[in-house]
Amino acid sequence: MKALIFDFDGVLADSFDAFYQLIQASFSSVGLKLTENQYRDFFLGNVHSAFRKMILEDEYYQEFLEFRRQHFDQYYSTVKLFPEVSEFVKKVFGKCPLAIASSGKPEHIVRLLLAAGIRDNFKAISANEQLSKEAMILEMLDQLQVHPNEAAFISDTVGDLKLARRLDLQAIAVSWGFHGAETLKSVKPDFLAADFNKLLRYFGA
Repeated sequence: MKALIFDFDGVLADSFDAFYQLIQASFSSVGLKLTENQYRDFFLGNVHSAFRKMILEDEYYQEFLEFRRQHFDQYYSTVKLFPEVSEFVKKVFGKCPLAIASSGKPEHIVRLLLAAGIRDNFKAISANEQLSKEAMILEMLDQLQVHPNEAAFISDTVGDLKLARRLDLQAIAVSWGFHGAETLKSVKPDFLAADFNKLLRYFGA
């Protein structure tokens, strides 16, 4: 591999509970209920398309988005990196360039990486809710001058792994995030890691 591209939330950041609570409250603001299983299922494909399909009225959808925007920082303030992340990143650093592609906010990602002392271990960070993850990854590969089949995308969701397959990246699944092992196996990832030690061994670190 000439580049390792990480999804952030659910892979490096322990953020499922914070996001579920935020989206649950956002749905509640327009009179809709959301279960945990429904929320996890949103990530079987494109999560933003799933939001739109569940909220058909444009007025309510805009209210949902506005509630989410206004309360994002409040809910995300509780998020921390998984305890193993700092050591993992330092051990895998140097094998090849590390990067992050996320639909989260860049300021939160950078804040958490700086607090862990690993910001400089990442050569590129692309985080933009308005830009599709596909566009972010393609832009990042161009920036790193790496062909898709020379890179791996590490994610915790079926939707992301499908994207990795479509873009011809190696699809690496981790089962400690938004989707569990059985769900992730449905897309037959190139590798499925149950913990950071197994992921380290896979990358030869």
